[in-house]
Amino acid sequence: TTVLVISESDKLSDLVGCNPWRDSRVRLCCKPGGFIRVYDTVLMPDSVYKSIRISGDTTVRDVIDIVLACCNSCLTPDQLCLVQTGPDTLHQTVGLSTTRRVMDRRECPLG
Repeated sequence: TTVLVISESDKLSDLVGCNPWRDSRVRLCCKPGGFIRVYDTVLMPDSVYKSIRISGDTTVRDVIDIVLACCNSCLTPDQLCLVQTGPDTLHQTVGLSTTRRVMDRRECPLG
């Protein structure tokens, strides 16, 4: 077994195209991370949310790009933002309020 670690700028199709081991198989492994839920009704009125698996170093800008690609939208990433929501700690036990915060494009939602 030969393991090739590719850089972020490498394209899998290019690597497979120049593969000297014609009878090899490719198995993709992802970086450690998790799932986030992105509510996308602004982009697709019939959709409620997308669950997206991202790595710990995926930025808000990357998430916006992924959602735009999933929705096949003609909007640009600069027209959108990612808003983090969560229960307000003061009202958490009562369930009355949630906090909302616009995330910076360089932030990592899981980081």
